[in-house]
Amino acid sequence: MLRESTKPPHDGSDVNLEPSLLKRGRDRMMAALRIANSKLANLCAPLVAIAQIGSKSRVHHHRGQEFLAIGKPDEAEAEFRIAMQYRTNRIAAVRGLLQALKDQGRIEQVVPELLKMAERMSEDEIRQLPFPAYCVSQVAHDESLRLDLDRLVTNNPRAFDATVLLALVEAKRENVDGSIRLFRNLAIHHYGKLHHPDAAPAEPRFLILGQPKAATTTLFHSLTHHPRMTGPLLKEPNYWSSEYALGPNWYQSLFPHWTEESWRFTGEASTSYLLHPEAPARVAKSLPKVKLIVSLRNPVSRAYSEYWMQRGFGNLGLSFEEFANKLMKRREFCPFNRVKTNKNGLSNNLFVGSVVLPGLRNWLDFFPPEQLLVVRDEAVKRDLQAVVRQICRFLEVPTFELPSSIHMNVGYYPPMPEDLKRRLEAWYTPHEEALKVFLATHPNKIL
Repeated sequence: MLRESTKPPHDGSDVNLEPSLLKRGRDRMMAALRIANSKLANLCAPLVAIAQIGSKSRVHHHRGQEFLAIGKPDEAEAEFRIAMQYRTNRIAAVRGLLQALKDQGRIEQVVPELLKMAERMSEDEIRQLPFPAYCVSQVAHDESLRLDLDRLVTNNPRAFDATVLLALVEAKRENVDGSIRLFRNLAIHHYGKLHHPDAAPAEPRFLILGQPKAATTTLFHSLTHHPRMTGPLLKEPNYWSSEYALGPNWYQSLFPHWTEESWRFTGEASTSYLLHPEAPARVAKSLPKVKLIVSLRNPVSRAYSEYWMQRGFGNLGLSFEEFANKLMKRREFCPFNRVKTNKNGLSNNLFVGSVVLPGLRNWLDFFPPEQLLVVRDEAVKRDLQAVVRQICRFLEVPTFELPSSIHMNVGYYPPMPEDLKRRLEAWYTPHEEALKVFLATHPNKIL
């Protein structure tokens, strides 16, 4: 029979361990901690390195953006080139570099730079390389560049912007069939399961007609975030104006093909349509039910913004003030009642693009007012979400919430002299007063 102990339970408080035992236990515990810390450090080292690289890349990218904002594209170029050395956020740095080259009037270097970059990039990065459409003429007239671009697209059929540029080059060279083939192949890769090559091409539900430099890109990109919207392969095809000779098959190759029961919609934005004399009749004949959207901006700031854009392309030899003085010397006030096309006798198309009333009247000769929505860019700046919500109602599609990342394009250029601004505003006054009267009775507008 076991005998119950008379000693109280032991709580360990009166144990006297030998010092050597305590030391060994402490040493073992410290050794285990060192091993654990070492393993953790080895596991975290790559993450720390990536974070450091990403931080350095962002610093140089931010500096580049700051230099662009203060009109120092050469210094911006240097910062973007440093940022491109890091893999993190490399494509954003490439976009910044292209803007810096453009601002320096060095657009002839853009495509060669991109082709050279592609030699050192992964397949995924090549797909994202931003080959710009404004390089079409250069590549079309440089056989060596065209062949290099063709090889890149052949080896990387999912390279979106590179394929679009090559397709536009082939159209420029009057190889329309080649252009159509490139767009159709790209559609298969780009649209995936949404695209049914044997189905009929989707017809645009809307056209954004212009103005240039009046938030048209912001509106279009905002609509592409609609859950039912599928954009074309080319945002600004200019088909109904300057590219009409390419034919309907070319235009249709830009859009997804889907079955009749599809609940999706599409559209495009070409700012050349608003003032083109033949575009309204062409559109009315082929797309009589399409919804039309026109974005308007203050005529002086719009002309000034376009001047700096065109200057980046190297298209202008005079300063903005010289163009304006030449214009106002020739005509005391804006001759909007006699403006019929964008070749109306004004000294430069920079200023014609702001004379919108004749274009609006021309479109309303072929479409009822209920099919044309006028949007002021002041409303876009004030509340983009509210504007997009009203556009959705106009298009008869469900409204949706924009992601917070949406923002308006911002141009960086020096301020206009106040005296020149006042004189141009006075020059445009007759047109603006007539436009105000027009908008007062127009049924669809967001002001």
